[in-house]
Amino acid sequence: MNFFVMKWNIDYKLTVLSWVLLLSISCEKSSSENQNENKASETEELKSQSLDFPNQPILLSSEAKEAVEDWELYQAMETEIERMESFKLEDLIANSSVIYKAADTLQKTLPQKLRNRPVSARLKVLHSKTAQLNQLAERQQPDYQEMKKVANEVPIDFYNLNIQLNELFLEFPPMEQ
Repeated sequence: MNFFVMKWNIDYKLTVLSWVLLLSISCEKSSSENQNENKASETEELKSQSLDFPNQPILLSSEAKEAVEDWELYQAMETEIERMESFKLEDLIANSSVIYKAADTLQKTLPQKLRNRPVSARLKVLHSKTAQLNQLAERQQPDYQEMKKVANEVPIDFYNLNIQLNELFLEFPPMEQ
């Protein structure tokens, strides 16, 4: 009789242990499902956010404007930057390749009269940033936080290019001896 009581005790303990294990597994599944739902809603919310566009764009001086007048690809890049001002992150994902191609051709077609190290450096930075943005947008599982950070830097890099173009045409007063 003692043997049956011990066997029943062990069977009872195994049954209770099995139930506890099943309950904990089902709770884990529901909590992971909730986490996935929260992550999906965060992603959708992030994708619908506007970019943090600079408040004060750097415009070209009249001399610099005249110098880039025939540089059609500069005009195209300027248009892309202006379009970005109204973009949500999901718009940026859809247009990242267009922005990258505009920066790529801009860099390749720099007119001779505008070539100097600072302008070339700014073009390289702009090209690199748009390439990085394009890579982030093409990922299977994009990192939207990183994409937004990089996207916010693209207009700044374009405005830094404008600063360098403006500096090409600065006239300094004659120095007194």
